[in-house]
Amino acid sequence: MKVRILVVEDDPHFLGILRDYLGFAGYEVVEADDGLAGWELFDAEPPAIVLSDVFLPLMDGFELAARIDEDPRSDGVPVVLMSAMHKDAAAIRMDLRRCGVSDYLVKPFSMGELQSILRRCLSRVGRGAPAP
Repeated sequence: MKVRILVVEDDPHFLGILRDYLGFAGYEVVEADDGLAGWELFDAEPPAIVLSDVFLPLMDGFELAARIDEDPRSDGVPVVLMSAMHKDAAAIRMDLRRCGVSDYLVKPFSMGELQSILRRCLSRVGRGAPAP
C-alpha cells in the first residue's frame, strides 16, 4: 500500500512538480490549492503526511498545521511546511513549535532534501516510506 501524502500548494506549476516527483517516488498524492481545501481533504481522510506551503489562500499553512495538530484523529500526522520567505532560524523554529509542525523546507529545495525530510518524518511516526 502506498504512503498517502496531502500536498497543499497554490502555485499550479510547483504543485505539478511535487505531484510528479512524489508519484514517481512511490507515494499516493492528494492535492489541494488552498488551506481550506487542504483541511477538508485531511478531515475526510487523514493522510500519512501533509506537505503544505505557508502562504495559502483561505487558510495559511500555520493555521492548517495547528488544526491538524489539535485534531484527535491526526495521531501524530507529520506536517512539513514550505516557503520561499526567508526568516531567521529562531523565528522559524518558534513558528513551527507554535503550531505542531514537524519540519520546514525553504523554497527552492532539492527533491533529495524533500525525500530526506519525508523519510525522517515518517520514521518518527512508524509509517513506512517508499524506496527511492
